[in-house]
Amino acid sequence: MKSLEDTLEFMPQFEKRGGMIPAIAQDVRDGRILMIGSVNAQALTTALETRRAAFWSTSRNTLWVKGETSGDFLEIEEILVDCDQDAVVYRVRPAGAGACHTKNAAGQARLSCFYRRVVLPPRAGVQPPSTGAPEGSPGPKAEVEDPKLQPGQDSPGRDRVAALGAVTLEILPGME
Repeated sequence: MKSLEDTLEFMPQFEKRGGMIPAIAQDVRDGRILMIGSVNAQALTTALETRRAAFWSTSRNTLWVKGETSGDFLEIEEILVDCDQDAVVYRVRPAGAGACHTKNAAGQARLSCFYRRVVLPPRAGVQPPSTGAPEGSPGPKAEVEDPKLQPGQDSPGRDRVAALGAVTLEILPGME
């Protein structure tokens, strides 16, 4: 018997994740990630039968075919499965105004639910090159220390998560 990673038999591993696996919807035309949702056996079977992106709504606890309400269907061109068969990618062709339920400033459906990006803070312990540094030079390293910690002591995870409050988002170009 072939291993799960080598078999050509489709065996989604729903039981590994409590009955659902993640399903990413990706635009087949340009590779843009449109949305992510969860699928159970019923949602995946519906997607296979209808060739339309179907998910299990965890907030409503019901089957949800993207576009049934809005008309913004995602027509499935192919489905990819990862090595462990515990995640799928719906490669889709959007058939409507957008994939996201939110609207932009002009009142139009957004093309993707991923219309914002996190503005990443500078890497800890690395100072950007000064204006006088030779091109390609990484510049000097700066020691970043937390005054609450003893040397060599790591900060607790909750302090790291709390620090995320200073991180901001920006709208991706073309997604305004």
